[in-house]
Amino acid sequence: MATLAARQLVNSTVPAFSTIRSWILRSGHAELTRPLDRTRRWFWRIDHTIQVGDQKPLAILGGSLDRVAFGQRPLDRDDPRLVALVPMTHSNGDAVEYRLEVAASRAGVPRPIALDRGGDPAKGIRDYAEWRPEVAHVADAAHVGANLLKASWESQPAWSLFLRKLQETATELRQSACAELTAPRLRPKGRFLNPEVQSRFVRMLLTRLDEPDPDPRVVEHYGWLREYRAAVTEWLAEHEWVRRTVGHLRRKVVDRWRETWLGKTIQWLRRRLLAKPTT
Repeated sequence: MATLAARQLVNSTVPAFSTIRSWILRSGHAELTRPLDRTRRWFWRIDHTIQVGDQKPLAILGGSLDRVAFGQRPLDRDDPRLVALVPMTHSNGDAVEYRLEVAASRAGVPRPIALDRGGDPAKGIRDYAEWRPEVAHVADAAHVGANLLKASWESQPAWSLFLRKLQETATELRQSACAELTAPRLRPKGRFLNPEVQSRFVRMLLTRLDEPDPDPRVVEHYGWLREYRAAVTEWLAEHEWVRRTVGHLRRKVVDRWRETWLGKTIQWLRRRLLAKPTT
């Protein structure tokens, strides 16, 4: 646009919103129709996106196992390609399996397919891989870690009491003179996928309570946190285990010959989180 403006072909260097929308649509269409090399060993990442109206699109991202430096760096944004994006009004295992067949006609049969192993896509992948021994259905590391944290924490009565106290305090502080001390809202879904915000907030409160002259407002509203210090310290440590493990897994090859190694790592993490007695 700047070049066109310099040549006085247009009177503005800022494109109109309709122009930007047209560029986005053209770019998306090109990504969905560009030829893909079926001879490469592909990996796929599959999930439903956010629901729009009565439709929930099924997104399939793929990349070449031979072109990604697994073990040296995580995936870059330029590594995956959009293999398919299918709006689905009714999603079930058969519908997902059919869409995988269609996607394979464009990119070839993948080696690993990563998913959180929940819902209709998981059943479709299992059915798709049943007659294809070269396809491995592997767990999404982030969801595995989140499920382990959920199973560990929700089995402890102290966790439920802690959440209730945190929410009650947030209700008291919201729209008050101490509103800046309000705890971040817990996500209604996927709260165990990204607990970093709450972890940082609770760690900050404990640090302020330990000061020689703590803020009276923090003591008044969050003095009860001292009763949960041991439990909170353990929860923060467990979250750190999961965060480091997920980061490590994301830098490794996820394929058939890595399944044993991946399974051992997940089993180690599961023992650390679920083997302790519930109190």
